[in-house]
Amino acid sequence: DECKVIRGEHGAGVKIIHARDLVPGDIVEISVGDSVPADLRLLKIKSTTLRIDQSILTGESVSVLKDEGMVKDAKTNQDKINMLFSGTIVASGKATGVVVRTGGKTELGAISKGLSEEEDRKTPLKLKIEEFGDQLCKVIMWICIAVWAININHFNDPIHGGSWVKGAIYYFK
Repeated sequence: DECKVIRGEHGAGVKIIHARDLVPGDIVEISVGDSVPADLRLLKIKSTTLRIDQSILTGESVSVLKDEGMVKDAKTNQDKINMLFSGTIVASGKATGVVVRTGGKTELGAISKGLSEEEDRKTPLKLKIEEFGDQLCKVIMWICIAVWAININHFNDPIHGGSWVKGAIYYFK
């Protein structure tokens, strides 16, 4: 993914760079259809409104109206109306923002990290299934030993060649 970055004195140079080359403090310009390359704090909305489709992050079915004003007491991502989150899409409008987080430190990166850590944790159901599997293996093993022991008198039968060892192997199979 590529993005427009304003670098240089007084915003003199607009450069198109790869999103992976962004660093906190870079000024990024976004417009309709762009994927937000990193977590950005809005500096200036250059259109009447700015709407962002952040369903990938929050699950909201409609695009969200953003504002460059300061937000107090934002407890959830939905409350952070002056923030644009990595991976979300600009539905309408044009704006500039300053990069505050990149890569795995973004909100989307935090979700990804949380999901990967969750895969390693064993749920109560997984633990019960493992316990049941262990018990089932032990029961089957004891049944096999009992069947083998019950047939110990038949090891010398002529049908097995008259040998105790051949009979033991036959019943072992």
